[in-house]
Amino acid sequence: MESNKRNSIRNDSPSSQNVRDHEEDVGGSLRNPDNIPSSEAAHVALFFANVAWNESVGLDHAREGYRGAWETIEAENPELWNEFKSNDIDGMIDELAQYKKEHFSDDERRILTCGIPDGKVRVEWVPAADPGVDSKWEMHLYGKRPREP
Repeated sequence: MESNKRNSIRNDSPSSQNVRDHEEDVGGSLRNPDNIPSSEAAHVALFFANVAWNESVGLDHAREGYRGAWETIEAENPELWNEFKSNDIDGMIDELAQYKKEHFSDDERRILTCGIPDGKVRVEWVPAADPGVDSKWEMHLYGKRPREP
């Protein structure tokens, strides 16, 4: 079944362009997007983009699932927030979700995981859920447990 395939973004994959473009737009959350951010700020910005993307395709409660991750990163480098244009985390995620909706409204893929191994952004995703398939349930099969409200 096509929707059960797990995919990764590669630099040479044209089918991954929308997700890659959105992930690269995480610089919009940073105070100085033309500067190279700290590793911690880059990872947190990527988490924000991941959360925004998944929320925009109907996977609610994503930000609560990642809150612990960026709080752990923050504990290692509390100054990382100085690299962001705002300390309004929800506002930045909402802005990224709106950007996704405006620029990639037809792309319903779901992001399974993302990271920055060896200095390169890596995103693993699954295609949009087939009609009639519960997207949240299907993500649970991939190890993404739905959060209770």
